[in-house]
Amino acid sequence: MRVRPELDEVTMRYIQDLLGEPAGVDDGQWGSDLPTVESQLGSHRGLHQSVEEFHSKIQRAKADESQISPASKAAYRDYLGKLELQYGKLLNASKARLHSLDQLHAFVIAATKELMWLNEKEEEEVNYDWSERNTNMTAKKDNYSAFTGALQTQWSWLLQLCCCVETHLKENTAYYQFFSDVKEAEDKIKKMQDTMKRKYTCDRSVTVTRLEDLLQDAADDKEQLTEFQTHLEGLKRRAKTIIQLKPRNPATAIKGKQPIQAVCDFKQMEITVHRGDECALLNNSQPYKWRVLNDKGNESSVPSICFLVPPTNKDAVNSVAVSANLHLPFLRLDGNLQRLHTMWQNMFLDMKSMLSYQYLMRDIHIIKTWNVTMFKTLRVEEYRLALRTLELHYQDFLRDSQDSETFGAEDRMQVESNYNKANQHYNTMVSSAEQGEQDESVCNTYLTQIKDLRLRLEGCENRTVTRLRQPVDKEPLKACAMKTAEQMKVQSELEGLKKDLNSISEKTEEVLASPQQTSSAPMLRSELDVTLRKMDHVYGLSSVYLDKLKTIDVVIRNTKEAEDALKTYESRLLDVNKVPENEKEVEEQRSQLKSMRAEVEADQVIFDRLQDELRKASTINDKMTRIHSERDAELEHYRQLVSSLLERWQVVFAQMDMRQRELDLLGRHMNSYNVSYEWLIHWLGEARKRQEKIQAVPIGGSKALREQLAEEKKLLEEIEKNKDKIDSCQKNAKAYIDSVKDYELQILTYKALQDPMASPLKKPKMDCASDNIIQEYVTLRTRYSELMTLTSQYIKFITETQRRLEDDEVNTHINPGDVQQQVPVKELSNTNNATPTC
Repeated sequence: MRVRPELDEVTMRYIQDLLGEPAGVDDGQWGSDLPTVESQLGSHRGLHQSVEEFHSKIQRAKADESQISPASKAAYRDYLGKLELQYGKLLNASKARLHSLDQLHAFVIAATKELMWLNEKEEEEVNYDWSERNTNMTAKKDNYSAFTGALQTQWSWLLQLCCCVETHLKENTAYYQFFSDVKEAEDKIKKMQDTMKRKYTCDRSVTVTRLEDLLQDAADDKEQLTEFQTHLEGLKRRAKTIIQLKPRNPATAIKGKQPIQAVCDFKQMEITVHRGDECALLNNSQPYKWRVLNDKGNESSVPSICFLVPPTNKDAVNSVAVSANLHLPFLRLDGNLQRLHTMWQNMFLDMKSMLSYQYLMRDIHIIKTWNVTMFKTLRVEEYRLALRTLELHYQDFLRDSQDSETFGAEDRMQVESNYNKANQHYNTMVSSAEQGEQDESVCNTYLTQIKDLRLRLEGCENRTVTRLRQPVDKEPLKACAMKTAEQMKVQSELEGLKKDLNSISEKTEEVLASPQQTSSAPMLRSELDVTLRKMDHVYGLSSVYLDKLKTIDVVIRNTKEAEDALKTYESRLLDVNKVPENEKEVEEQRSQLKSMRAEVEADQVIFDRLQDELRKASTINDKMTRIHSERDAELEHYRQLVSSLLERWQVVFAQMDMRQRELDLLGRHMNSYNVSYEWLIHWLGEARKRQEKIQAVPIGGSKALREQLAEEKKLLEEIEKNKDKIDSCQKNAKAYIDSVKDYELQILTYKALQDPMASPLKKPKMDCASDNIIQEYVTLRTRYSELMTLTSQYIKFITETQRRLEDDEVNTHINPGDVQQQVPVKELSNTNNATPTC
């Protein structure tokens, strides 16, 4: 059949779907009454039929294997193996539950019949007539005796059934657990076998370290095999105690007389058995009734639950024993374990021989890499040890590879050839080293002079680096001048060393150009090259460091100048301790801020110059970093210092701008408040005078009172009309107070930021101008309230007085002039003594 790769995806998806189809068997629920047990039994029979029908799908999947391409066949077989394993577990679990449900159903039916009989007897006894109408007590007594006898017999039988159930549960559980453990052991052996094949299969490309690790792992696996052997011995002992369950299946035919053992006492007319009796099973065609022959030769049908088929279970024994019969239904664990031991032994020998080979090849490689110069640097003990190690590893290889399948006869001959060549090379090196030493006095002299020069260079380098690493001094200008002077001395010394090195370099080049090279020539070349590079490095570092010191000196001076200017302006901003209370003071502070702003802008050039010099210092520092990679702490210090100064400088600008804005806002609110306040104060004074003038007029007749009342009402109307101006003045006062407080807060915040660590008792306090404004407004409001209250009370007084005068004129016909002179005296006295309230 031609394989079509396009079908791979469809076929693989089909078997993957099959892997996901089989569901587990629910073995945790058992019915407690007959309807539930019958329902579970019917449901599981349907499930078991579905499980058996699922086998046809597996057969189809096996048939589809021929359609799979070679590239996918290995994966498909893996899926197929998993599917068959999963189906086998499912089928066994389903059969076991079906058998258990059948036994439970038989037991529940028998128990239900007995319970029904007991219920009938109970109803009969409850409904019995015990009155004087029923005199037949003898018959009742006989019936009662028969009833109690039957009841005791049934109860004894139920107890025996319980013993049977307990025994079967125990033995069946041991049966299934044993075969489960056997299957688990089989899976473990297969897994260990696959792991060993995958892990311990190696070739000559494997490193020595890997081989050492693998041998250690193999030793650990050996311990696991020993532990597994102990586990297998335990399974063998358990196999001899496993009962037989297949004879209980009617589908399994009985050949001859099958030995069985009674698990309870059973008695009927044809046969009697006792617990533990050895009997014979003659016919198992009925699952619940067996034809049994007891030890006395009696034969009868007995409930199968009363017996178990005792060991030995051949399947259990064969599953763990070695057998030559390859068609047994179970695996032979013992044989598999022995084969696993053999495989481990072979792989261990292969890896051990491979490790010996790698050791030997490493020794051969080391010896072949020797040349005369390198050989002369070795001590006698070192190269003799190398030869002994080579010989030992060669003997180890010959011993370990003898039984190994990795190395054949040709491989061993090739290894022997390499070993002989390494020995020959070793003898050549020894012969060359034993030749007389040449005169190397000139090279040694130059080597000594170059090393001395390099030591002096390293001294100059150490002094430069030490000076470069020094922390920032408390007096930076003085320290910078001192460093510059000391570094100038180092630079002068380097000039002299450079001349000496050039002279020695010329002489050394002449020696190295000679055709007769000494053994120390490579060392001399190396020392010369290293020293020349060291000279370039140290000389360049010193030159750049001197340039850096010059730029740092300028940075320090400019930093000092900028810091002095900054402190001056910060001090002037900190000296403000009072909020302006009038427009003149507002204008003065505006002028001061404007003047300061002009001065600050003029001094901006100081900070611009400082940033330029810092950039120059950073450029030189970058050059120095390329020569010497350490971070320059001194320059980093001044970068942070300059950054801090620039931030403070911007804060000065921001503080001036903020105060200018706050002063503008304060001035506007101050002007609005003063205009409204002054007008209202003036108006209140005038209104009070008018009030006093009106009240000073003596009370006359009704006409005079009407005139006074009209004037008072006019005044009251004016007072009420000006209430909006009082409210407006309150708003202006609140805005003015808020501006004052904002200005105070900004100044105090700036002071706190300038000196955050100062004690609260030592911090300067500002005069609180807002209290005066509040007091002014409160006084204004009080006077307004007093004026309104006084006017209202006087209007009321005049109205009452006018009413009494008119009543008296009508009732007594007295001269109105006399009344006008008599009535007001007391009222005016009361009015003048009254105190207006707000």
